Amino acid sequence: ITCLVYEEKLYNGVIVSGSADGKLKVWVRDPEGNSDKYKYNQSLVEHSGTILAVAVSSQINIIASSSTDKTVRLYKVQPGREFFMYPFYICFQSIAQVSRDVGGMGVWVSSLIWKEGDEVQLLAGDSLGCIKIYKPKNLWKENLQFELSSDSQNVHRLIISQLLLVPQENFVFSLSYDQSLKGLDATNGSEFVCLWNQNRCFYTSAIWDITNHELILSDERGYIGVYNVYHEKPTFWGSLFQEERKIIGLALREEKKELVVATETSIELFYMRRGQNSQDIQGHDGPIIKVHGQEAYQIHRLHSNDKPRFISTSMDNTIKVWNFSDLSILVSMNAPQRAEISCMCYLTLSSLIATGHENGAIMLWNPEIQEKIRLRCEPDQGHRNTVTAVSQAYSKDIEFLLSVDYDGLICIWEITEKNDAYRQASEGSSGITVFPSLRNTIRTTKNRNIGESETGHELFCVIFDENRRNILAGGNSSEIQVWNIMSLDFVGKLRGHTDAINAFAIEQNFLYSGSDDKTIKVWDLENLLPLYTLSKHTLPVRDLLFIYESGHLVTCGNDGKIIIWNTQTMEPVKTFERNNHLSTLSFLCIQNILLVGTEQNTILTVPIEPYLGNINGEDHTVDKNKIHLEKKKKQKRGELVEFDDDTRSILSEELAEEYPDPAEELLKKLVTRDKK
Repeated sequence: ITCLVYEEKLYNGVIVSGSADGKLKVWVRDPEGNSDKYKYNQSLVEHSGTILAVAVSSQINIIASSSTDKTVRLYKVQPGREFFMYPFYICFQSIAQVSRDVGGMGVWVSSLIWKEGDEVQLLAGDSLGCIKIYKPKNLWKENLQFELSSDSQNVHRLIISQLLLVPQENFVFSLSYDQSLKGLDATNGSEFVCLWNQNRCFYTSAIWDITNHELILSDERGYIGVYNVYHEKPTFWGSLFQEERKIIGLALREEKKELVVATETSIELFYMRRGQNSQDIQGHDGPIIKVHGQEAYQIHRLHSNDKPRFISTSMDNTIKVWNFSDLSILVSMNAPQRAEISCMCYLTLSSLIATGHENGAIMLWNPEIQEKIRLRCEPDQGHRNTVTAVSQAYSKDIEFLLSVDYDGLICIWEITEKNDAYRQASEGSSGITVFPSLRNTIRTTKNRNIGESETGHELFCVIFDENRRNILAGGNSSEIQVWNIMSLDFVGKLRGHTDAINAFAIEQNFLYSGSDDKTIKVWDLENLLPLYTLSKHTLPVRDLLFIYESGHLVTCGNDGKIIIWNTQTMEPVKTFERNNHLSTLSFLCIQNILLVGTEQNTILTVPIEPYLGNINGEDHTVDKNKIHLEKKKKQKRGELVEFDDDTRSILSEELAEEYPDPAEELLKKLVTRDKK
């Protein structure tokens, strides 16, 4: 079967299917409503090539089909059988497609759609990327015939794969193998929007959401895009699946707010939750390693434009600084080819980015001047294996950098020191670097030489307990080691996880740890005791984040879940689910937006309610559609309204019941009076 169309307004529901054998089949349901099953009713065998497209007009009860035999054929109900229980169609016209020298291959119609109303039209997209319009010469006569009315040249460069008509908005959308979608005015054919696929592949399906006035697109890589066509920017763009899968069709169940997605092997339902403004930020070509968000006040005044930004690093070996306001890339820096980036953190005192690398290197980056340096140490010291985590630490006005690796080595690097010289320099610069150097090392696995990995002793994460001046490190051993940063003494171990530990978050006397065992554990740092186990994730936990403004814990994992926890009750209060492997978390406290890195090369923005983040911050979770509708109501009452950037076409019928037109009301009263 190559194409399928369903028309519910005819015969209690009729299905027409086309196939590669050149046949059309008509399927009907029991007209008495005794069964929901469809049964085969008729075959139409006029075509001599593969059926490419089918369209059914409920207004005039005509089937249109196209084929590789380079014809469009029209079928109507056989005269005298219009009122029979089951339809019987006959071909009454064949329209041959005139070749315009396409390498001798000719031209064929690849998509069809009916435009109904006062003037019935058949729109046909062809293999040259053109849209043809056929109109009836004598619509209500027995010898009905359609003729070519106009031909829109060069709408696309390649084959048009689908036409979508939106009669409520008077739009026609066309999809093409040239990887673009175009929106045309259905009356004059003028183009008002062109959307190129961000994945550089072709769109496979398009549907229109009547309620929210949005266009929903899918492509062959499994991505879904939800567009406000006036802005030409997606309100959502992301993959629905963890692996790449071609989507072949979309349908919308508006009453249940569900999106039906058909792939080559399955049909799946997705619930559409609106009002969250979550979106995927693309720009990296590899999985995201780390994201760090900065509000304007957190950026040194010499480098701040009073706008928030965020920093990201990826396995594509780049570091990018983004302007959060318009998601533009302010700075992009590349690491050396033989020093792939493996981890990152931001040093707030010195305003520098610190990265660890697979060759054991530690680098500091200044994004303002786009310069970098490698931290040096004695040949027999420092890392000789992949650096797996870096973290900032403070002790007695000194800024340290902590780093750990696969060899179980903890390195303590002294970066900056707050002194008079720093205070004077900081008035005119973003910080002063006091010759960064390796201060100390802690070998957590003794009796081994550095460079000789031992399974079960690799370290994956590190964090600093400022209150007790302790370093906490975790990894493959499923234990958390505690070391004092000044004396380098071993303080103790925290045992409880059953698999590798991937991430930490700390708040006063409590440590939160996430593990491959799918749990988050809460520890008492004063007594080094376990307190609680949180277990709502179904796959390994990858990162943790504590929101100090509200006291909530945020976790993410390979299961695509972002869970916000109440740390008083230790229960989840909000869960977001995405079809991505999530790898890292950050938070913009004024925007109240979570930044989430994925292994699918994207960064997600997830707005949360102020009570979950910063009660004094902004609320980006409001339903913009609802706000826009309220503005339209005010406009209908004659009030002056500014729509700013939320302009979209909303039908006046939506407001007619609550705010009726006075002229229509008067006419209704007159008609009612005359009837009486």
